[in-house]
This record gives sequence, structure tokens and C-alpha cells, in this order.
Amino acid sequence: MSQAERILYQFPISHYCEKTRWNLDAKGLPYELRNLVPGVHLLVVKRLGTGHTVPVLVDQGKAIGDSAAIAVYLEQAYPARPLLPAGEAERARALELEAYFSKHAGRAARQWLYGQLVASPGSAPAVMLEQYAAPVRFIGRLIAKNIEGTLRKQYRLNPEGIASARATLIEMFERIELETQSDPTRYLVGDTLSIADIAAASLLSPLVAPPGSTYDSKEGKAHETAAIRAFRAELSTRPGWAWVLARYKNDRSAPAS
Repeated sequence: MSQAERILYQFPISHYCEKTRWNLDAKGLPYELRNLVPGVHLLVVKRLGTGHTVPVLVDQGKAIGDSAAIAVYLEQAYPARPLLPAGEAERARALELEAYFSKHAGRAARQWLYGQLVASPGSAPAVMLEQYAAPVRFIGRLIAKNIEGTLRKQYRLNPEGIASARATLIEMFERIELETQSDPTRYLVGDTLSIADIAAASLLSPLVAPPGSTYDSKEGKAHETAAIRAFRAELSTRPGWAWVLARYKNDRSAPAS
């Protein structure tokens, strides 16, 4: 099958899209990436009939939205290189943990990091649009205040919301350490990589910024605030942080780009 028969509509910066890229790469499935511009993306995803968000995978004409739904679809459609355990109990556990990290880690990472970036005018749009063409980045600079205002409303970027996100992120690393007994070499469920591991590692990757990942970027480093550096330094001593790095180093089968 050619890449053109499997298309992933995405935002490059989205860690939910990184989760889907990782699922596809782990299964060895070729695909074509199509980057959508935030806001304008609604014209595409509404036409595809998948709701309002990305990622959206179109596989041989079938459109599937939501990263968790895509992960389950890929398991059903392409059972080779399974990312769910064969045993019923472990399979249910992997699905439960995938949903847990998707619900909590994904939003908390985005909320806390955007909360730091919007404190420095222009930083959030610069990081969000880094991988787009120059005209898109230029427009982003022109409407930076609008973008930042939207982010503040959408993600509750006030002191209480940001503090809550920070606490949730600590809980995410604690949960990884609980499930793996603080051993970075272990997987969350069973003895092989599963969709639970991919969800946890990818959704925390904007904070961890594993080497070579989408989040280990020029703009990300240029706009890293003192608060971001301090929180990363605090978390970097945890086994859960080492676990995310290990998953990227040992299990990410293709570059996250």
C-alpha cells in the first residue's frame, strides 16, 4: 500500500498526533502527513465527518478521528505487530491505562506548558507554528495576541488552572512509577510495548522533550522559560522521567517529526 492510501491529518505540535504517528510507526504502516493550520483545520475535519479535532486518519477512504479510536482501529485492521496484549485481563488493563493517560496527561501537559509560554508574548504562537511554512508563521506573529487569548480561554490558563495542571503532571509520573515499580526498563502492561506505553510517553513528551523528538526543537529551546527549566530539572530525577526517555530511545521506531 502506498503512503497516499493512508493519510494522517495533524498539527505537528500536537502530542495526540505524535501518539498516532507512533502507533502507525510501531506497526510499520506507511502514511502521508498533511499538516493542517489550527482554526482552518475545521474546514477539513468537518468535511471528513470526524468532529472538530485532529488527528484524523484516512485509511483506504475510511476516516477515523481521535487518537484513542485510531489506536483501536489499527489493532483491528492490522493485527500484525500487535500493540495490545493477547490475554483478556492484560488487554483490558492496557486499554484502561491508554484512556487514563489520554484523559489526564494530554491536557495537563498542554495546559501547563502553554501557561508558561503565554507569559512571554509571542512565544506560544512561535512554538505552535514552528514546523509550518514561512507565510503561516508570519500570520501567526501578526495575530499572536488573538492566539494567546484563545489559548487562555480554551485551557484555563489562570494561576489555579496552571497549578492544577502541574499537580496532575506529577501524578502522571507517579502513576508510571507505580505501574513499573520505578524500573525504566519495564513496560506498563506485560513484557512488550503496548498502546498504554505509547500514550503515556507521547503525551508527556512535550514536557520531557526527548532527544530527536518533535519537542526537542529550536523554537522550544529558544522560548524555554525559567519556570519550564526548573520544573524539568525537578522531574528529571524521577524514574518516571527516565522511563519516558527510555521509551523514546528504545521503542520509538521512527523519528517523531
